[in-house]
Amino acid sequence: MTLSLIIPYYNEEKNILKTLNSIKTQLLLPKEVLLINSSSTDSTSDIIDKFSQKNRQLNIKNLSANTKNPSDSKNYGILNSTNELLAFMDCGIFFPENWLQECMKYNNDENADIISAPIKFNAKNTFDASATAQLWGYNSIHFVIPGSIIKKEIFKKYGLFENRRAGYDLVWKRKIQRNDVTVFILKNVNIRYDGYNIAENIKNLFLKVFLYSNKSAKLKEYNKDKIYIYFSIIFFTSFLLNKSAGLILIVIYFLIRQLIFPIYKSKSIKVFTDYPKSFLIMFFVGFTIDIARVTGYFKSYFYTN
Repeated sequence: MTLSLIIPYYNEEKNILKTLNSIKTQLLLPKEVLLINSSSTDSTSDIIDKFSQKNRQLNIKNLSANTKNPSDSKNYGILNSTNELLAFMDCGIFFPENWLQECMKYNNDENADIISAPIKFNAKNTFDASATAQLWGYNSIHFVIPGSIIKKEIFKKYGLFENRRAGYDLVWKRKIQRNDVTVFILKNVNIRYDGYNIAENIKNLFLKVFLYSNKSAKLKEYNKDKIYIYFSIIFFTSFLLNKSAGLILIVIYFLIRQLIFPIYKSKSIKVFTDYPKSFLIMFFVGFTIDIARVTGYFKSYFYTN
C-alpha cells in the first residue's frame, strides 16, 4: 500500500525547514507530501516552493486551502490525497528518521487500521514540566493524530474530522473507539515537541488553555466543560454559605492540584525529582489551568458573540 503525507501549516516560516528536512531524512519516503496552506500570511509558502524545487524526489504539493481550522486543513489533505494510507505530521514536532519505516513495517505485519508513533511529553524547564504534569502527565505517552498512519478507507467509512478549532481529534478518536477499528501503538518510536510541550510562561499557558477550552466546549463526547462549570458554582456557593466548608474545600483543592493530580497524571513522582523547583510552582500552574478553563467554558456558554 502506498502512502501520502499530510502536513497543515499556518505562519510556520521559523519551523517549516526543520519539518521539511525531517521528511527528507526519513528512511522510507512517502509517495507524495501534501502541505496544506491554512491561510498563512508569512513566507512559509515561498520557503516550501524553493525547497520543493531542490528536492523533487519528495513529490511535494503545496496546496492553498484557505482554511480557518486545523481540522479543515487535514480534511483538505485527505480529500486531495491519491494513496491508500495517510500519514499526518504537524510543524514543531520532532519525528525520528525511522518513523515512517516502522509504521509501514507494522502496517504490513499487524494489518491495523491505524498505526501510531505516540507522542512523549518530556519538558524543557521547570515551568514546562509542571504544566505538562498537570495537563498530560510528565514523561507520559499518548496516541495523537500527528505521528499516525491511517487507512483512507477509515475516513470514508466513519467520516472526516469535525470542523472545529479544538477538540476535533478527541471527537474523531472517540468515534473510532466505538467501532471496530484496530489501532496499533508503536513501542519503539516516539515523537516529541521541538519546543515547549505546553507553554513557556504563565501568560502563554493561560491563553492556550483558555482558547482550547473555549473552542472545545459543548462537545457531546466531552463533559469536562460541564464538570468545571458545576464545580465552580458549587465551590463559590459553599464558600458564601459556610466559610468553614469553603476553607475545607480550598485545602482539598490545594492538595489535589499540588500533589494528587500531577502524580496521578504522570503515574509517578518523577516530575518532582527531575525538577525539584516544580514543587514551588505546581499549585499555581494548576490553578492557572483551572481559571483558564472555567473562563473559557463560561465564555463559550454565556457569551457567543
